[in-house]
Amino acid sequence: MAEKATRERGAMFSKDHPKYKWVALSNTTLGMLMVTINSSIVLISLPAIFKGIQLNPSSPAT
Repeated sequence: MAEKATRERGAMFSKDHPKYKWVALSNTTLGMLMVTINSSIVLISLPAIFKGIQLNPSSPAT
């Protein structure tokens, strides 16, 4: 019974499935959204990170 469910789930996401392109597009879009959000969080928090480790990024010695 579990083998049949696994086989059906595998067939649902195979390249032959008619909605495969939409699943791939949705996954790619969601991944890019997550990357954008993560990079903006890191960019905003960089001054606090540098202050916390007592590093001046604009200093030529660093």
